[in-house]
Order: sequence, then C-alpha cells, then structure tokens
Amino acid sequence: VFQSLAWERKDPDIHWQLMDLGVASFATDYPDVIMQAIRDYYAQREGADAKPAIGPQR
Repeated sequence: VFQSLAWERKDPDIHWQLMDLGVASFATDYPDVIMQAIRDYYAQREGADAKPAIGPQR
C-alpha cells in the first residue's frame, strides 16, 4: 500500500485532482478551503445531496 499526504495547497482544483488520483488525506493550514473542496467534489460527482464521510456536516 502506498499512502500520500498532500500538504499546504490552497487551490481547490489541485485537491480535486488529488482526490481523482485517490488521495484521501490532506494536511493544511487552510482547513476551510479543503473541506469546501471536498464537499464540492462529492456534490458534483455523486449528486447535490452527497456528503463526504469525513469532517463536520452542515
């Protein structure tokens, strides 16, 4: 098993690309940006009602 921990990117598009590649963990100083990118990613790919299985839910 190979694991990757992406760090410190504030660009949501980069996080989308990383999630497409299977990255599931992020370390960041911008948790609000990451969480919104994750929510948007799953909403677009699985429908507007989809929610990620991590983090606080709105």
